[in-house]
Amino acid sequence: MNPLHTEARAAMLRLSTGAIADGADPERILPQPLSESERTLADAWAARARDPRELAAGPLEARLAAIPLRHPLGTDAARLRVQGRLASGDPALVKDAVELANATLGNRGDPSSILLIAETAAAAGDPVTVLKTLAELAEEIDARRSSSRALLVRARELARATPADDPNLYWQRSDTLRKLGVAAARPPGAMERMAR
Repeated sequence: MNPLHTEARAAMLRLSTGAIADGADPERILPQPLSESERTLADAWAARARDPRELAAGPLEARLAAIPLRHPLGTDAARLRVQGRLASGDPALVKDAVELANATLGNRGDPSSILLIAETAAAAGDPVTVLKTLAELAEEIDARRSSSRALLVRARELARATPADDPNLYWQRSDTLRKLGVAAARPPGAMERMAR
């Protein structure tokens, strides 16, 4: 691998996320020297494993924010910033996470970005956006791929967590669950109407 090829280095680093989070030295994964963006992402993945709230404020958040979105690691940095805000549980930071996710990830069609936008909507208490976003995810995800299974499990959890007893959401919720491969319950009062 050409040590100067930024996209290849980013891909290699991304493939090693789990190892880095478990304490692997990124300088043993990539040819040296690491760029500031590579070092920042490695530090952020390790911090997320320890305590994802570390990503929401302080010097690490500032370093992540300094990585341009167009950089090969830019989307990863944006995701980490959003995840840190969500993990904080602070309502102001959750609101900021929604804005940041929509601004940085909203035009991305990859399933993990779509799912993260749904997670921000869930944290903000917006079930309509959760369901709309998950329906979009269902169109993009290939359930046959093993790499999609964890995303699909999380998407189903988010859809099931939306209010089942809200008649205004019933059809949207049912349709989204169906698209995600889950049979939905009957609408409130349906059994009583059928018994008549």
